[in-house]
Amino acid sequence: MTAMTYQSPILPRWRPVDPVAFTVALIGAPLAVTVATCWLIVPLFALVFGGPLYLIFGAPILFVYFGLCRPRWFGPVILAALTMACLWLGAEVLTAGNLIGNRWTTGFGSLYGPFGMVFGPLWALPVTWLYRQCARQSGVYPTET
Repeated sequence: MTAMTYQSPILPRWRPVDPVAFTVALIGAPLAVTVATCWLIVPLFALVFGGPLYLIFGAPILFVYFGLCRPRWFGPVILAALTMACLWLGAEVLTAGNLIGNRWTTGFGSLYGPFGMVFGPLWALPVTWLYRQCARQSGVYPTET
């Protein structure tokens, strides 16, 4: 007897995500952007302050994106911009309503929000390219584009 599998009519079939390629792309993309723009000094601080948020929120979102969609260059950029916009808006709403401590949300709204809207998508630009290059070498990702 063969096992029956259910395929959702809405979601595409899950693709295997190469863990090594994913890790290299996830960590290598912000480092590459920081090295390329280190003469501006601000990216060095952005990596230190925004790196943990990038890993906390970006890693699961990118993992699901690479698992469900064929990686294109604009996908992670749009997801990064939407994620930062939602986090920034949520922090501003919580600050305006005095629902949680003002110190954290005010800092997020004034520092993390604007800089994150710049560096989040900028860090997401090389993610797809790095993932595709590393996954091609391991044989997980097909060679055609």
